[in-house]
Amino acid sequence: MDTPQTTISTEAMDQLLAIRDSGATNMFDRGAVQGLADGLAFDALSTWIDDHRTDYGSLIMGGIEIEKQ
Repeated sequence: MDTPQTTISTEAMDQLLAIRDSGATNMFDRGAVQGLADGLAFDALSTWIDDHRTDYGSLIMGGIEIEKQ
């Protein structure tokens, strides 16, 4: 049985990369990343983290597919 692949929207991924590129926090600190996303009004990313808490680590390690839009 195949497990469905988790995806992230291009918008949310761009927001995540902006936080990463800022160097404001360790990207493995999900709570800090989400706090920054909230503070920057990165709603797509904040919502994705809320909806995919268990997938966040896979995203950081490169195991999440980016949706083509």
